[in-house]
Amino acid sequence: MEKLCNIDGRQNLRINVGGTVFMCHADILKSFPESFLASIDKQMPNHKNNEYFFDRNPYIFAFILDGFRKGSIHVPKDICGTTFKEELEFWEVAESNVAPCCWEALYKSDEDKLTMQKLMKKFERNTNVFLTQRNGVSFKNRLWLFLDEPNSSKFALVWAVFISMLIVASTIIEAMESTPLLSVNYTESEKKTLKQVGEFLKWDNATYQKMATLKPHPYLKTSDIICHSIITMEFILGFIVCPNKFTYVSSFSRLFTGIGYISFWTTLTMERWLFESKTAVKIFTVLSFFTILKIARLFYLTKRTPAFGIIGLTLSSSKTELKILIFMLALLVCTFGFVIYSTEYQHSKITNVFIGMYWALITVTTVGYGDYVPVTPAGHVVAIACAVCGVIILALPIGIIASSFYTFYNCHKYCRRHFENIKNK
Repeated sequence: MEKLCNIDGRQNLRINVGGTVFMCHADILKSFPESFLASIDKQMPNHKNNEYFFDRNPYIFAFILDGFRKGSIHVPKDICGTTFKEELEFWEVAESNVAPCCWEALYKSDEDKLTMQKLMKKFERNTNVFLTQRNGVSFKNRLWLFLDEPNSSKFALVWAVFISMLIVASTIIEAMESTPLLSVNYTESEKKTLKQVGEFLKWDNATYQKMATLKPHPYLKTSDIICHSIITMEFILGFIVCPNKFTYVSSFSRLFTGIGYISFWTTLTMERWLFESKTAVKIFTVLSFFTILKIARLFYLTKRTPAFGIIGLTLSSSKTELKILIFMLALLVCTFGFVIYSTEYQHSKITNVFIGMYWALITVTTVGYGDYVPVTPAGHVVAIACAVCGVIILALPIGIIASSFYTFYNCHKYCRRHFENIKNK
């Protein structure tokens, strides 16, 4: 393009941005020499009335031009930072020219975009989201949605509530089975098996006598078996109709729950036997311990609540804050562990540094079991300092993690609404 000649710094330039005309002195545009506007006076006007026309956002340009006048650019709070950076890139204005007070407004959109991308990946890994959006879903996939996605239909929601109630009821029943008031005595044959288990676990006589009176009441046992029968059939049927079986079995909760169910039904069958070999006793005992893994079925309840899934996403995205938390916790525990040992080793039960660290950990986290306590005035001062440091220092990264959870929770709502709009269309 041809160049203009003899443009004085005091001469006004007319810049038409998206239909809005801005006028300024030519020398003002020299504030940021690396920008495109700094050399605009060397080009011929490309619009009527001797104007330079650009089809860009006039509202954002007003703030950029104001930055030329003031020497630093301020970002409005009601503009997306990503959009503002695109305008800066077009006008070839460096982001370093943005005022420090506006850095949050400029860069926060990057964090929000990253948060949304993580949530979108989470939705993309969830095959249920896309199955609910498809038409002509096969019977197998409809059955899978019925079992695993309560929002797919009203009947699926009723089934999810029913299974959740069974899981809660089974958990309560198992808790009741551990109370002496709801227990009965074992038969002689059962006591023989129990004695073999006790010999394998090296129980003393008192422990054996106690365990001999903790046989679950038949009514509780029957109720527990009924609940487990329905839950296990639902678990197996879900595996059969699942579109991605590897994802199904690799899930932490399902893997542990499956091992627990296998152990439960195996031990229930083996209880009918009269063990003659020590190997069978060992197998029975080991499987009995593995039945505790079926408590992982409680994670089935958390799956129906988005907040629990967001907690895991928040923790995985707050690795830096968690590292700070662990480092500060280790620093405080080590420091106060040595200090309390130095002041209390002659007067209390804190007789070595490891006990001192244990005491410091319990005190810093404000738990305070009371099994180890300082008894000297110096120890009391150390205890006060330890507790105060725990409250002040450990609260800082926890607050950041809580803020991250709040951000993920809000973004999750917007993601879900976005997918619902796509589904409705």
